[in-house]
Order: sequence, then structure tokens, then C-alpha cells
Amino acid sequence: MSYIHFEFNGKPMVIDSLLGEVIASMVWNTKKDNDGVIIVAGDRMVGTGKSVIAQTMASFSSYLKKKWNMNKDSFHLNNVYFDSKQMINDVLEKPNMSDFIYDEAYNSLSTGKTFLKAQQDMLDFFTECRFKNNIYFIVLPDFFELKENIAVARSEVLVNVYRTAHSITKDFAGDGVMRKLTVWERGFFKCWNRDAKNLMYDLFRTTRRKSYSMVKPTFPPGQFENQFPFGKEDYEKMKYDALMRFKGEKKKEEGEKGTGLSKRQERANRQRDELITWIKEKHPGMSDPEIGKICGVTRHTILDARQMVANGV
Repeated sequence: MSYIHFEFNGKPMVIDSLLGEVIASMVWNTKKDNDGVIIVAGDRMVGTGKSVIAQTMASFSSYLKKKWNMNKDSFHLNNVYFDSKQMINDVLEKPNMSDFIYDEAYNSLSTGKTFLKAQQDMLDFFTECRFKNNIYFIVLPDFFELKENIAVARSEVLVNVYRTAHSITKDFAGDGVMRKLTVWERGFFKCWNRDAKNLMYDLFRTTRRKSYSMVKPTFPPGQFENQFPFGKEDYEKMKYDALMRFKGEKKKEEGEKGTGLSKRQERANRQRDELITWIKEKHPGMSDPEIGKICGVTRHTILDARQMVANGV
């Protein structure tokens, strides 16, 4: 196994030689008015290192573009996205022949129609922005969850990242007895070119079997280093902030949908709350149970109503 050594962002980095040839081919062809999409899957798991290898590939692509006078600054931390909408909005404003990573791990928490719509938006975006001659790295846990148009037609390469396991013996209980432990190791990948990944997807469609072992990789399995071109802390902070925004958006969305009430019912509830508050102000000696009897509501509803009016809701 051999590696290509290169420098990016002032840091020494390495990439598997055969994977480097794949990236070099992609970069070379963008010079000829093409763009490229590489799928980075995580063996249907999380925590396998797919974001790390995606950054390594994007860094090497950027290194080559600078070396070949195509784009002197094609990849930086702001080119890593966890929100497909944000990436789509930003790409047109950035230089041609750039490198972008879309980490779909968080958006994939929205399954069903939302997930399918996000993929369709991405397809439309790829079609409209081919003239930019960019390379996109789509990072997600499972290749087989993609729509056919992305998995087959639009992407050039599939890289699947996985972990291995081996056993060691250790006196972990402290009682003098050596017992077996299973140790997981990250940093391994397999790669399929267009024909091989398309065959894999076709087999999945016909057999419904989700397995990366159905088709032999294009070249022998390789390894990658746990390297962060922009610093692990900066990347993890950006990832955390994106997750918090995503959770906030989901909570807001669920709040907007959550009542399940018609506008007419919501208006009636507001009027009821205002009436309860008015009665309490005009008749301060009246107890909550008495007000509840007049309005036909419970004491808890009265307390909630006063709070809602006080908050201007």
C-alpha cells in the first residue's frame, strides 16, 4: 500500500495512491468543462470516518487545482455544509472549479418526504450548476438510501468507509483473569467506479439486498489517516452548531404543525383566553374554579390562558 504526500492549508497530509488517482482524474476532467459528484458512504453506520476521508479527498483535489493553476483556493472550511439549502444558495457566489462537501448525516434525520425532497432539490441544483465545473462530495451513512438519479446517473464514484474489529485479552475487571475484548478500528475504505457502483445499485433494486459486498471494488481496499485539514476543534464546533440549528428548525416546524387546530379553532381559543383574563381583571375576588364554571374550562386551562395572554401569544 502506497501513499501520496501533499501539503494543504500549511499541513502535511497523505492520501492512498489509488484513491489519489481517482481524484486526479476527476480534477483533470473538470478542466474539460465537466463537474463531478463523489458519494462517500459509511457502511450503513455512523462514526466510521466518512467526513474525515471526504475532507482528505477535497483537500487533495484543491492541492491539484492550485498546482495546475485552475483555482488557487478551491476548498476551505466554509465549503463544508450540513444544510443542502445553504450550499445551494452559496455555490453560485463562489468561484468555479471549487470543492464542496455536503454532509447529509443531520438532514437524514428527516426521513420520508422531506428526505426525498432534499434529494430532488440537489438533483435540480446539479443540473443547473454544471457550468461551475465543481466537485461535490456527498457524505451519508448509506448509499442505498439515495434516489437512482443521484446514485447512478449523477455520481461518478462511490467510496464506502468501514471499520474492522480484532480481539485482545485484558484484565479489565482487575481480578487477575485475562478476558477477551473486541477493539474497533477506523480508517478503511473501498472504492467503486461508475460501472461498478451502478451494478451494485441495480442489484439492490432487484434483490432489495443492501450489501456493499455484492460487487467487487474497483481496486483493493485502502486506508486513510485521521487528519483534519482545518483543525478538528473548528470542524467539530461547526458541526455542533449545525446540529443545534437543525434541532431548532425541527422544533419550530413541529410547533407550527403540532396543534393540529384549524385557524378558526385557534382564534376561538385566543378569544377564550382573553375572556378569562378580562373576567379575572374585572372580578379579582372570583376564584379560578368559579371562572372555570362560567367558561366551561378547567383550572389548568385558566392558568395557561392567563400565561398565554401575558406572553402575547
